[in-house]
Amino acid sequence: MGPAACDAPEARSTATLPMGPILEQMFDRLKLQVARRITGWTSPHVHDASPRLDPACPQSLIAVVWGRCRRRRRGWGWSSGWTCRVVRSGRPMPCCRGHNAGMRVAVDDVSVYFDVEGCGLAAQGDAMLPRPTLLLLHGGPGADHSLFKPEFSVLTDVAQVIYLDQRGSGRSDHSKPEKWTWTRWADDIAAFCAALDIRAPVLVGSSSGGRVAIECAARHPDLVAGLVLESTLGVPTSLDESLEVFERRGGQVARDAAARYLGGDTSPSAAKAWADHGLPLYAGASDGDMASRRARALINDEVQAHFRAGGCGPAEVTAALATAVTCPTLVLAGEDDPVSPAVAARRLPAILTSTATKVEVLAGVGHGVFRQAPQKSFDALRTFLRGIPAARHDGDGHDPEATLV
Repeated sequence: MGPAACDAPEARSTATLPMGPILEQMFDRLKLQVARRITGWTSPHVHDASPRLDPACPQSLIAVVWGRCRRRRRGWGWSSGWTCRVVRSGRPMPCCRGHNAGMRVAVDDVSVYFDVEGCGLAAQGDAMLPRPTLLLLHGGPGADHSLFKPEFSVLTDVAQVIYLDQRGSGRSDHSKPEKWTWTRWADDIAAFCAALDIRAPVLVGSSSGGRVAIECAARHPDLVAGLVLESTLGVPTSLDESLEVFERRGGQVARDAAARYLGGDTSPSAAKAWADHGLPLYAGASDGDMASRRARALINDEVQAHFRAGGCGPAEVTAALATAVTCPTLVLAGEDDPVSPAVAARRLPAILTSTATKVEVLAGVGHGVFRQAPQKSFDALRTFLRGIPAARHDGDGHDPEATLV
């Protein structure tokens, strides 16, 4: 990963400076920021922050603590939170990966929020070995990255995990409704990776995030190393197939409620019937604590309304788009998912004709495989990652037969 937040006007070197004054300056800044924090000083451009410097990280000892700075230089966007910048060769580098309360970067005309857990390079003997980068794309559309937490933290032993709030969602800039589309979100992903020098990420798309992931892999085939599509939107299906699952699980009342809401009825009575009889059936045997997840998520209902009105573009993946996907693909589906039916997920290999696609359907699971069956789904994801060559991740000429995890 490359620079995440601030940029400097010119190159400087701290290599010959005594360490004492540098550390003293760093902690003076920390004291000032903590005092401001305690007294209630906040910035409208920063949503959360935690001052954490890792003394075991050599980079932090030669870093400049910008704290709650707000600078925009050379297209890197607004910085946020407590960030460290290493001055090296005129190019700022993030330090202490996984110890950040979240950062921002400029992507096209917006500033997007992201968070990082895990290292991209792992020490092994006398070498630094690359690990895959998992770029998580939330659903909704209009939800945020928090739906992936805390489950995905367990994967930091084998991968670097990047959480991203897409344009219009969460802590990212909302932009304009006409830019809440599959193609714009997909191109934002490519621009985000370019801005941070993220090479060959594995895109993990949940629900509508899967639709964005497919769009990105098709439009930017040289970027994406792999796709993980979880309870994905865009599978070749029909409203009748969804209604059959609703009826199987909740009876005629659930089918009728889903038919009204999913059919486009925006009346208050349709919304109430959906909330009472349709939405609860998203889950399988376990709902993955959705009440708490919804409470802590920052959800933009306007994006959801835009989607329901067809403003995001066609929901179903076309054959032309599917054949443009060339990276290995893992599909995870729930047998009891009424939104992205398992019968439709099983059809994906037939349209993803340019790549190897594996489909795993989990019994007793509804919409949201990772949160309802984390152990089984993460086992499948780990196995999938072991099959992706290292050369696709780092692009530095490693043995193409080598794997990262």
